Amino acid sequence: MPVMAKGNEHVVHSFERKQLTGTYFSEGANAADVNGDGVADIVYGPYWFEAPVYSTKHEIYPPVPQNMDRYADNFFSWLYDFNGDGRNDVFVVGFPGTPAYVYENPGESGLGQHWPKHQVFDWVSNESPQLLDIVGDAKPELICTRDGFFGFATVDWEHPLNAWDFHPISEQIVSKKFGHGLGIGDVNGDGRQDLIHSKGWFEQPMTGALSSRWFHHEVSLSEGYGGAEMYVYDVDGDGDNDIITSHRAHDFGLAWYEQIPGDGNEPRFKHHLIMGEHPSENKYGIVFSELHSVALADMDGDGLKDIVTGKTYWSHHRQSPQWDAGAVVYWFKLNRSSDGVDWVPYKADGEAGIGRQ
Repeated sequence: MPVMAKGNEHVVHSFERKQLTGTYFSEGANAADVNGDGVADIVYGPYWFEAPVYSTKHEIYPPVPQNMDRYADNFFSWLYDFNGDGRNDVFVVGFPGTPAYVYENPGESGLGQHWPKHQVFDWVSNESPQLLDIVGDAKPELICTRDGFFGFATVDWEHPLNAWDFHPISEQIVSKKFGHGLGIGDVNGDGRQDLIHSKGWFEQPMTGALSSRWFHHEVSLSEGYGGAEMYVYDVDGDGDNDIITSHRAHDFGLAWYEQIPGDGNEPRFKHHLIMGEHPSENKYGIVFSELHSVALADMDGDGLKDIVTGKTYWSHHRQSPQWDAGAVVYWFKLNRSSDGVDWVPYKADGEAGIGRQ
């Protein structure tokens, strides 16, 4: 999609579309090296697709096509070498309120067989869980909610395929199963990762991060009930971190919140709408609904992180706003200038949308 860049200059970014399958197996997908050849393979539901052509697929577990009128039993996948054998395993989170599993990579000799399955956590809630390092040990934790508590699960790295331990950082204040909007990042610049959600942020303490309740800073970080993955990033380049989020996972809205000085050391945030419910709310006339997944990546190599998102088509079926408007994927290029920040939209795909990841 050509978009005005500067004056009369137009820039076109195009993508080549490659469809790996037309069958609904999962709400999300991911990519990393599975077979040790140094090239990222793609994991989607019960399959991994072998790079670099991606036409050869291998089963991780028995494939069962999912009902398009229902939700899949696989929502999120991450690849990480949990047991330290040099091979990436696959970590799967399913429908909110269900267990999480690690599928252990069997190595080259066993890649033609189903992988050993290990339940490592009993109940993952929130619809934007993260597998990231929040405590600063250079290894990932599972950031999620459980039984109404915000928190994270840690891995016993001596026995990584045994049950993981959950560490609540809040009181019991959220839905026991669902919930939208979650992320981590250093909000206040103290070098520690905080947890952010639609109604504020939990400040990681200097000590006792695994055993204490974290202080909650109540501030609106959504114009709705919450969206998807949330990001802490210095959008405007002024040296402090801002927040990027979608507003409503099953409605409309994409925004960034500019951090501005508050009283004492308490940050405040100014809301900047990137895309709303109507074309008039985006300077380029772009609007689509159901931004149930948001990614942040440098798409054009300019050193600035851009937003990648799209429509989660059929996510709530016919109850969804603009459910029949068609699926899209967009990336929003971050531009900084003396006039401020601009997010320039580029359409990457108009045939397939995004999932939950």
